[in-house]
This record gives sequence, C-alpha cells and structure tokens, in this order.
Amino acid sequence: MVSPDTLLEPLPLPSPRRDPPRGVLSPTGPREGIAHRRFWVSGPLSEQVEHLWSVEWSRTGLGPYRARTLPHPSVHLVASATAGGAITSEVVWVQRGPFERTLSGTGWALGVKFVAAGFGRRRAGPAAGRGPSPLAVVLPEAAVASWHAALAGAPDVEARVLATEAWLRAFAPPMTREARAVRDMVALARDTPALTRAEDLAARAGVSLRTLERRFAAHLGVSPKWVIARYRLHEALAQLARVDRASLSALAASLGFADQAHFTRSFKALVGLSPTAYQRAQTRA
Repeated sequence: MVSPDTLLEPLPLPSPRRDPPRGVLSPTGPREGIAHRRFWVSGPLSEQVEHLWSVEWSRTGLGPYRARTLPHPSVHLVASATAGGAITSEVVWVQRGPFERTLSGTGWALGVKFVAAGFGRRRAGPAAGRGPSPLAVVLPEAAVASWHAALAGAPDVEARVLATEAWLRAFAPPMTREARAVRDMVALARDTPALTRAEDLAARAGVSLRTLERRFAAHLGVSPKWVIARYRLHEALAQLARVDRASLSALAASLGFADQAHFTRSFKALVGLSPTAYQRAQTRA
C-alpha cells in the first residue's frame, strides 16, 4: 500500500495502446456510436496491469449492440455509467466462455485489465468461471467509493484513466514471486503458437506438470491446458480474419488439434459458428 502523499505525484498523460486487440469475435452489427480505446499504465503498475480500456457509446436511435469477446485468462475491474445514472462497478473473473455485453442508449465503461495472476491469488483463483461480482465483494467499500468519486469528477476519458491509475497505485499490492512466474508462463503460451501441450509449457517453466497445474489453479482458476487452448483459438481467430488464409486442415494442425474435425468442434463450441461460417462472416463484415 502506498502512502496518500503518492497520490499527489503527477502522472504522465495516458499513452494509447495501438496494437489490435485479440479475441474480438465478429461484430453483430454496425459499430456506429461506439468508441473503444486502450491505454498503457505507467511505472510499477505495468507489472500487474496490462492496460486500461474505455468504451463510450451513444446508440440512441441505432438500437442495442452486442459486443462479444473470447477473453484472456485475466481479471478485469469495470466501472460503468449510463446517461444520468450512478456509477456502478464489478469484478469480471477469468471467463471460460465468451464474454458478452449489450450496449444501448448512452453511457461509458472504464476497465482495468490485470495481467494473468495480477489480481491476487486469494481473490482470483476460486472465482474463475463465475459471472461478474460487485466490486465491493473483494475490495473495501471505502476503496470502491473512492474510485466512484474520482470517476464522477472526471470530465473525459483521459481524466478517468488518470483517476483510475492514481486509485490503483493507492491499493494494488505487489505481485508475489510465484504470481510473476505464472504470469510469465501465460505470456509464453500466448506468444508461442507452436507451443500446444501443457507438458511442454511445464518443461519450459522447469517444473513438473502437476506443479504447474497447481499454480495455475491457485492464481487463475484454470489449467495450463485451458490457457494454451484459449490462445490457440485466439490465433485461429486472427488467421481466419486474414485474406490469405491457410486451409482449415493446415490451420488445425499448426494449432495442435488432432484433426480438422476436432478443431471445428472446439471452435464452434466457444464462438458459436464453425470456422467456415466465421470466415464467411468476416468477409461480409
């Protein structure tokens, strides 16, 4: 915990994150009236927070919009408000299935995306796979109220981002050595498409598969096998969105699936469409 004096130190202006997001599923309609932005965090927070994100929407006269993503193995803290409404906040645990949110009317949301294992072992592990919970379930009510008050006084997105960064610096505990090791193994699985077996990830970590499974269960609530499968599907989404796509059989083989049929079943179970249907939807989008 940092001292209150730390909150008086000026923060640098928010730095936008410009690389394309991963895991975004096909849109359900035109995105008019929706602005999505992401921002890097500064200083020590970057060890445990991947980025902050903002969505502002004005769908009046356009109808609701259903946003869908295939989430990373990360915990998010989310504050949101609709026009004229009070600010509410929640913690979104590691999601096993797609995450969906319908945007209607006018409003905004500001989120904190933690790195894998960045939110704390006792908080994140047992709740993985559950629906969102009120933020006051895991943080003191005074801390939640202070975030809401800071956001209420912020006139725009950049001010909300700076207020959230200052708030995070006041309460976020440092990561443990084991949590950092889990974070690094998740990053390796994310960044190494050729890594398709949990046994190989354990070997890269220098521990037994059982030890790696225990650490993932404690810090993430999911297994190394699950994490690898999730990132291989992220890779599949990216590949299927390309114009010069490889054949589905070749893609399935490169991602470690036994055959194209296994890949198709896994893909459809989470995305809701077969890879071929998803390709067609991308072409129309």
